[in-house]
Amino acid sequence: VDSVGAAPIPATESHFSSGAAIEVRRQSDLRRLREALSTTALGERLLIRLKPDGEVLHDEAFLANAIAEMRAERCVVDLAGSGLSHVYYELQRAGVQVRTADPLEPIATEPESFDKLVRDLIPEAIAAKGERVVAYAADGAKLARLLKRKLIEEAYEVATASSTNHRVEELGDVLDVVDALCTVSGTDLDTVRAWAEAKRKERGGFARGVVLIETRDRTLDEALAQDAPDF
Repeated sequence: VDSVGAAPIPATESHFSSGAAIEVRRQSDLRRLREALSTTALGERLLIRLKPDGEVLHDEAFLANAIAEMRAERCVVDLAGSGLSHVYYELQRAGVQVRTADPLEPIATEPESFDKLVRDLIPEAIAAKGERVVAYAADGAKLARLLKRKLIEEAYEVATASSTNHRVEELGDVLDVVDALCTVSGTDLDTVRAWAEAKRKERGGFARGVVLIETRDRTLDEALAQDAPDF
């Protein structure tokens, strides 16, 4: 009996329009992607709308982690971007069926608008890969506002981190944002650490994991009793 090897299935429109679909934009979406793939019925394919935003658009680790979750026989990818992009190349190299927003004219795709704070070298890294970049340097009140928004974004990434290494990475991002926010506020991390140390001595830190359940006023009998309050 002749053996029949696996053959690539042409990426037709029907492959991209049937079955379940999931949108993947950021690192925290990878867990949902894993769950969606694990629950996709045999014989069906999951449509992954890959639309990485912000810094993860050019994050090699994010792309590698996303591709690692994919199974060529279980999914197809609808990529927001150019067919000449690095992301498109890596997906094809992994054997994943992928379609771009405009496969016939990949260079004429619409520009992606972010209007968000990114690390200083991100625009240069994007330009080095052949894409056109429009960016500007914010300062003053505008920069402070963007940093506050970035701090909330990074704190959310810490909360949704799926591993210790991922959490350490996201905590590093938080630290960098705090450092920059200190600078724009006219102070520095050493001053913040001094305030934190003073508060820690007065009120304690969080190492013990104390959870406050409730409080109430003591009755007169309790106030007159010699026993120490329960804690």
